[in-house]
Amino acid sequence: MAHVRLDTAELPVEQRFDAWAEFTARAHGPTVMETRHHANFVACIDAYEFGPLRVSHLSHPPLRARGAPNDNGGFPEVVMLTHVIRGSMTEHSPARTLTAEAGSLMVLDTRRPSTVVNPVAVAHSVLHLPAAMVGLTLGQIATLVSAPLSARDPVGGLIAHILADLLHSGEQYEPVILHQLTSTLIDLLGAAARWSGQTATLAPRALPERSRRLQIYAFMRQRLADPGLTPQVVAAAHAISVRQLNRIIEEDGESPAQWIRRQRLDRCRRDLTDPELADRPVATIGARWGFADPATFNRAFQRQFGLPPGEYRRRFAPEAHGGR
Repeated sequence: MAHVRLDTAELPVEQRFDAWAEFTARAHGPTVMETRHHANFVACIDAYEFGPLRVSHLSHPPLRARGAPNDNGGFPEVVMLTHVIRGSMTEHSPARTLTAEAGSLMVLDTRRPSTVVNPVAVAHSVLHLPAAMVGLTLGQIATLVSAPLSARDPVGGLIAHILADLLHSGEQYEPVILHQLTSTLIDLLGAAARWSGQTATLAPRALPERSRRLQIYAFMRQRLADPGLTPQVVAAAHAISVRQLNRIIEEDGESPAQWIRRQRLDRCRRDLTDPELADRPVATIGARWGFADPATFNRAFQRQFGLPPGEYRRRFAPEAHGGR
């Protein structure tokens, strides 16, 4: 864990903006900044690293920040989520223009050039997470989260609460707690990407159908470790045909088989980065969640997260592992 802080008020006036630009580029990636307050830039940032997770809290005057390519000529493959606490921020990109007011969260697509502007003084928290850890492409997130999340909504509120907790108490937590909080953030980001706003737009007549869908999801979750869990088994347990099951689940964007596989892989991802399971072989973790064949598990995991499970463990676990 690392915590670094910059308060430009402690620096000579002529050094403040340059120091801020250099510091935030190290914390958030290559950035080109402009401001009307260059001559006296009073701002503060606290930046924390918890393994692969980076969380920052910033307060600063109006400025314009444009993402810049890294040394390899590309943009970073990270999920960058901003919680606006005071003021407002607008992202301008080729795909969209999106404004987040105070009390909102927005996901930025860091793979593409974009400019973020705060026209007034702003305070905000920022989460950086490697895209590979989430199992969703940034393109999916940019498409599915097409509007800011409200910190007053259930999912957005939980994300905002965990960010605030990490900023306030993260340095005091053991690796096991940090792992659990990271997994929870990943789950919430996935939920926001796939289902944000859906329940709010359901017509009253659709609510019973939604209730049945949730019952089916609960049934599948309880049996993810069973290698025999198949769409046929799920359909039979709910006295419906496989065709009906496909229609119900595919409204959420994936087939029952795809959902089962993604959930199993996500459980494997959690176990691979759990410090309490550091001595458990990769193949055993795969078998625990229904992947009896190690080769099949390796291929499926790499397709989902972009890395084989052993390499994923070495890169993202809180402490070094053998990556069996």
